[in-house]
Amino acid sequence: MFFPLPSIRAAVNVNSAHVPISCSIVFTHSNDNDVKSRKLTMVQTCKFPGCDHKNVPGSPFRFHRFSVSDMAMRQLWLVAIGYSAGAKISSIKDFRVCSAHFSEDDYIPNQGGKSKKRILKSSAVPVPWVSSIY
Repeated sequence: MFFPLPSIRAAVNVNSAHVPISCSIVFTHSNDNDVKSRKLTMVQTCKFPGCDHKNVPGSPFRFHRFSVSDMAMRQLWLVAIGYSAGAKISSIKDFRVCSAHFSEDDYIPNQGGKSKKRILKSSAVPVPWVSSIY
């Protein structure tokens, strides 16, 4: 059972730039009578400016993490979403960009395996909008 709460919108200063941030909170629990089973979970949203896609069950979008090991690629992604390349961001592990910002060519072709998981190429960098859902 899901109980959506209002989205929270705020702004932070990153290297003297005013950067909007947003998150949504969804209150979930499995049994109305069991208080111990209640928990709050954060719904991840795409960090691309102007995109409000949320990583929720049934979403047609995939959400991709920023590279932790490849500093150059992480800096390219940060610049692509409007941060400075040298921004010190403590929560980068929580940042996601949805598949609406990648083209079909950004994914490794499926080699006919059973897995339908789409994997980004290591050279993929998000762009403002790609017309189709991938």
